[in-house]
Amino acid sequence: MNTTRHLLFILYFFLLISFQALSQSEGTILVIANVKSRVLIDGDEVGAVTPNQPKKFSISSGQHYLQVISVDDKKEKNEVLEIESGKQQVLKYEFEKVTKSSNSASRVLIADLDFNIPGIITATAQEDFEYPTYLYAFEKGDEIVLNIDMTNAKGTNVIEIFTFPDGNAVYSNDSFRDLNDVKVKVKERSIYGFSFASNHTFDRDARFLIERIPESNETKDFNTTVSWQETYRVEVIQKPQKFYINSGSHATFKGGKSRVVIPLRFPENTVKWYYEFSASRDEDQIDNVTNALSLASELSTLVDQSGLLGFGIDQLTQPPGSDYCDVYLLDHENSSPFTSKVEYSYYTEGTRENLTSGVVEIECCINLPTYLGLKNPDNLHGRHVVVEVAAIVKEEGWVMHHND
Repeated sequence: MNTTRHLLFILYFFLLISFQALSQSEGTILVIANVKSRVLIDGDEVGAVTPNQPKKFSISSGQHYLQVISVDDKKEKNEVLEIESGKQQVLKYEFEKVTKSSNSASRVLIADLDFNIPGIITATAQEDFEYPTYLYAFEKGDEIVLNIDMTNAKGTNVIEIFTFPDGNAVYSNDSFRDLNDVKVKVKERSIYGFSFASNHTFDRDARFLIERIPESNETKDFNTTVSWQETYRVEVIQKPQKFYINSGSHATFKGGKSRVVIPLRFPENTVKWYYEFSASRDEDQIDNVTNALSLASELSTLVDQSGLLGFGIDQLTQPPGSDYCDVYLLDHENSSPFTSKVEYSYYTEGTRENLTSGVVEIECCINLPTYLGLKNPDNLHGRHVVVEVAAIVKEEGWVMHHND
């Protein structure tokens, strides 16, 4: 028993001495730089330093070759170090700060960003994770110049440059550490997206510098800013179409229809819709009105001028008409009873009775099958009727700012 204890004591003593010897065989260096820099020892990258923030590195005793490389312009500070066990050396480096865009008078700086690229752990922890994406506008003939520097040495990254909103890739790299002066030619004025991901387990810190080289001095002041905006467009639901509606007596005794329904379907995000109609016993008059109807084009002009919906229905041209017609706004269940001349219901908002013509604005009945029911109130004479229908649709998305 005593022999065993003695052997264990000797073993512990030698382990302690070895540990102390190992500890004393290392020294430390404290690196300070005025710009973001990478640190290499004997050719191996050991980390990075942020501007004016001291960072400590442990290093074995003896002679070593140190490189401190500026992330911005790749300039180096090199020296040979003699490391003593248990001692620390403070090393301070000053780099001349240079903006890359100043290297070429033709380059225009678009963005200079420090950002985080989520690692695999972050990305997989969230459902429908959205990777960092930046959008900028470019003019036809521009040359995009891209530089990316990583402050973390480990792992690779993924980038895709694509046109927006069609998503056509114009450049991709699925395994890069740094990118230096990658150039992409712009074929047409468009918004371009820059999307990033990491192949590394943990998040990465990066610097993203993007410039443009204009094709000529005339386009050097092109506005590259994009913003999220709501816009409106006009969609034709029913082109001007003529109908003949028999009189009630003719429909009863000689056949034919004294009532007609027009089915309507509206696109998603419709905010309001309009119909325009005119009625007359004179077919030639209705032919002339049909050729002159311009509901959709007038709405497009008003929407383009305001950018919003701040206009009144009185700004739309009222078509001429000479004989009465009834127009009913119906749902699907009441469309058949209407044509069958049995009891039916209708929406009062979009219904007009005993009018020769009109322009009607409606905000209801957008998401359901909807019908316009045309009725001839004259028991003796038929009617020629023309109808046009258009909708205003809201769109949301990234748009370029105004460029002449």
